[in-house]
Amino acid sequence: MGQLNQVRAKRIFQTGLKAYLGLIAIGIVIYGIYSGAFSPTEAAGVTVGFCLIAGVLITRQIKLRELPNILLRSGQITGMLAPLIAISVVMQQLLSLLGAGEVVRGWMSAIGDPTFVLIACMMLVLLAGTVLESLPNTIILAPILAPIAYSVGVDPIHFAVIFLVGDAIGFITPPYGLNLYVASGITGIPYFTIVKYVMPYLFALMVAWMIIAFWPPLSTYLVQFSAVG
Repeated sequence: MGQLNQVRAKRIFQTGLKAYLGLIAIGIVIYGIYSGAFSPTEAAGVTVGFCLIAGVLITRQIKLRELPNILLRSGQITGMLAPLIAISVVMQQLLSLLGAGEVVRGWMSAIGDPTFVLIACMMLVLLAGTVLESLPNTIILAPILAPIAYSVGVDPIHFAVIFLVGDAIGFITPPYGLNLYVASGITGIPYFTIVKYVMPYLFALMVAWMIIAFWPPLSTYLVQFSAVG
């Protein structure tokens, strides 16, 4: 059994090394954002450029003659997603005009218990993330929920992490799940087929989110070593 485990560990290590280009791409994004070299949007462009160079010159899986078709396909996927994002922005404006912020504050003040207030904030973030793109979601909810969470004793940095993780989970949560549409457009797999297979991963992410929410040191431990702390 010990020898078998060694063989498996060796195979896992060897397989991981074959993914070095993907790991380098991840490293570029993380280093670039945290060092301030570029914004998240610029990070996406830099990563695309790196992947293009790697595909053409290193793995040689991308042929120059195929680039027009690749760019056309990218444009088709972007065109599919643009209306969805536009609708979410319009919804954000409508909710603001209808006074959604005041309604949410009224609901939260009626709850009282800090734990249930935090859970309610999380559910609102997740629910909004299923129908709104991340930017409108942040514009609507962050200014409303952050003061409410702070009033019941939640550290602002901790809540920011909770909010961002929940917003990201909303990206793969039906019925909207923007990233599900992206995956469907790239792979050609029907949307509802992807939804069926994404549910176990969604459950795992929800468990991780709960751990992050109710174990604050995961989000705040490093802050004490920075100027913020």
